[in-house]
Amino acid sequence: MMYYIGIDVVKKALSVYDGKTSLEFENKEGLKSFYRYLKKHYKKFDYLVLIFEATGIYSDSLRKFCSLHQIKAYILSPKQSHNFAKSLGVRSKTDKIDARVIWRYQSLIPQERIQIPVIDPEVKMLASYLTSYQFIQVQRTAVSNYLESVTDKTLRKLLEKELARKRQLEARLLGDIKSYIQEHPNLAEDYRRLMSVSGIGEKLAFSLLFLFRHYQGTNRAQNLDCTPTTGHISKKIRLPV
Repeated sequence: MMYYIGIDVVKKALSVYDGKTSLEFENKEGLKSFYRYLKKHYKKFDYLVLIFEATGIYSDSLRKFCSLHQIKAYILSPKQSHNFAKSLGVRSKTDKIDARVIWRYQSLIPQERIQIPVIDPEVKMLASYLTSYQFIQVQRTAVSNYLESVTDKTLRKLLEKELARKRQLEARLLGDIKSYIQEHPNLAEDYRRLMSVSGIGEKLAFSLLFLFRHYQGTNRAQNLDCTPTTGHISKKIRLPV
């Protein structure tokens, strides 16, 4: 018998529903309070499955937690979660309600897709590069947009210099991302395959490479052929472009 726990992940908390009770735990590195709860209620984790939504950096602690303690998980995409709630007619949105909805998703999970998450250090570093790039890109766009409304010449000069620095850093990070990928054969091979697909450019390839390697369960859902044991993108990629 499998025991399922639905978890809604936000920045500072895990909202948990175990089928009977709604609970909340701090979303901190290590998730110590959540671990104490699990040890108290489930002596062994062999038949335990955590279901949660991929919420970017906020769900990373939970992924690492599952990997460290060898706990099985099924990670929903935001679209899956949204569509499932819609199919149930759930319109209210609170952390407790979301955790209950996620818990109910267990009836739709193929058993072969329930796995202990694998933390790939290469992908973790790639994520750091991409997050930094996106952060600088947002800042560059903000400065560029603000410049359109600035009429004072002195202030414009200062902001134009800042914009030039942002562009230089943005370009450097793109180069660093590409260099990092080329230095790691597994990433380089998948990147090469992505770039061979019509309509996929360099920046999109970076993002897709991270997506497919980090959330390996989404590969098949996105009509990709993948090697199950490695998560690598196969030579026969079928992407909607």
